Amino acid sequence: MLQLKSIRFESIASLKRWITNDIRRKVQFGLGGIWLIDGLLQLQPYMFTKQFATDTLQGVGAGQPGFVESSVNAIANFVEPHIVLWNALFAAIQLFIGVAILTKRFLKVGLVASFIWTFGVWWFGEAFGQMLNGSANLLSGAPGAVLLYGLVGIAVWPPKSTREINQKSFVIAEVSPIGEFGMKLVWSILWAVNAVLQVLPTSISSDSIKAQISGMASGEPGFIASTDSFIAKLFGNSGTEVSIVMAVVELFIAFSIFTKFKNKTLVCASIFMALVWIFVQNFGGVLTGQGTDPNSGPLYILIALTIYSFKNVKSTNSAEQNSIYGSQIEDKSMLKS
Repeated sequence: MLQLKSIRFESIASLKRWITNDIRRKVQFGLGGIWLIDGLLQLQPYMFTKQFATDTLQGVGAGQPGFVESSVNAIANFVEPHIVLWNALFAAIQLFIGVAILTKRFLKVGLVASFIWTFGVWWFGEAFGQMLNGSANLLSGAPGAVLLYGLVGIAVWPPKSTREINQKSFVIAEVSPIGEFGMKLVWSILWAVNAVLQVLPTSISSDSIKAQISGMASGEPGFIASTDSFIAKLFGNSGTEVSIVMAVVELFIAFSIFTKFKNKTLVCASIFMALVWIFVQNFGGVLTGQGTDPNSGPLYILIALTIYSFKNVKSTNSAEQNSIYGSQIEDKSMLKS
C-alpha cells in the first residue's frame, strides 16, 4: 500500500512539474495551434466560393452601424470577384502565423503578424464582434474571438530581460508588456462588457437564450443539432431570468479577479467557458463546413492560464526549475538555490 501511494504521489508530482515546466511555451503552442486550425478551416471548399464573401462576410456587417456595415460590405465586394485567390492568401497568412508562433526563431514575427491580422479581421471579418448593435454576448463569442487571439499574444510575448520573480509562485502575464495587473484589468473589462451585453434588449428577452441556442444548430451534424434543440427547450421562455443571472455571474468573475479568490475564479470561469464552447458555441461551428475559427471558448481559457498563479514545484534538476518561466528567461535567482 505504501509503495502504491508513493508511486501515486510521484506521478502527481511529475504531472505538476510537466504542467508548470515552461508553461509559457505551452500557452504559446496553444495559441499557435489555434491559428493553424483557423488556416486549415479557411481551406474548406465553401471558403473559395462567392457565397463566403456575399453571405458570410456581408452577413457579419448586416445591421451594424453605418460606417461598420459599409466598410465590411466594401471589403466583401472587393474580394468577391477573385475570392479564390484572396481566400488562398487569407489561409496562407493564418497558417504562417501559426507556424511562426510554434517556432521559437520566428515567435515574435508571428505574434506581430497576428496583431496586425487580428485588427483587420476584428473589423472587416467580425464587425467588432457584432457588439455595436447589441446583438452579441458571451454565448455568441463576444467580444469577437480574433480579438482574444491578440490579447493572448500580448500575454505570452517573450520578455526582453531577466526580472526578479517570486520563487513560490509565478504568473505568465507578470513579465508580459502590460504585466499581471494589465492582463487582470483586460480580463475584468472583458467580463464586465459581457455582463452589459447580456442585459441589452436583444439578449434579455424571454426567448433570447432559447432562440440563440436553437440558431446555433443550423448546419451542424445531427447529434450536435439535437443536443442544441434539447438544451434550448430546457431554457424555454426563461431567457430574462437566465440573462440576469449570467450578468451577475459575469460581473462577479470580472471583479473577483482582484481578490484572493483569483485562482478559483479563473478555474470556475474556464470550466464555464468550456461548457459554453461545447454545448452552445458547438466548437465554433467547425463541423458545419463553414466555420472560420473555434470561437471564443478556448481563448478565454488561454487568457485565464496567463493570469493564473502557478506554484513552483521543486525539482532536483536546477535547469528544470529555471525553465518554468519559459525558454525566453534565464532566471538567475532560481539558480542560486
